[in-house]
Amino acid sequence: MAGPSCVRGTLAGMPDFDVRFDSGTTSPVWDDARLSFRALHPHRYRRVVKPTGGTVDVVVKGVVAGVVAPLDGALGGRLFTCTCVQFGGAFPPGVILGAGQTSLITLRFSASSFGHNEFTVRRPDGGTITLSVEVE
Repeated sequence: MAGPSCVRGTLAGMPDFDVRFDSGTTSPVWDDARLSFRALHPHRYRRVVKPTGGTVDVVVKGVVAGVVAPLDGALGGRLFTCTCVQFGGAFPPGVILGAGQTSLITLRFSASSFGHNEFTVRRPDGGTITLSVEVE
């Protein structure tokens, strides 16, 4: 591609939506002396406590035009998808999209989900957001 092209008023690949973690994670400071950060803005990461039995659910909500977790009927056919692209355990974590509300995403981690996990959240012609979650 020679240069950026416009898709619906945004640069190609730039998301026209946002995502927010709703529950199931904490956001501790990444305490590593090798990292340099601005005084009031330390590096943080998303942490899930490894379940000893059963599963832990992390709820992520899509945000479109300021509306948190809109119903699919309001998305004009441009529904959310979420894919696990990297996982640290024996099997990938579960990815569950709400029925009639694909903007409501549940990531299900089991005891075998230990380590680094990455997910992509997409909308057609709307870009991609990559989420990283550490299960510790």
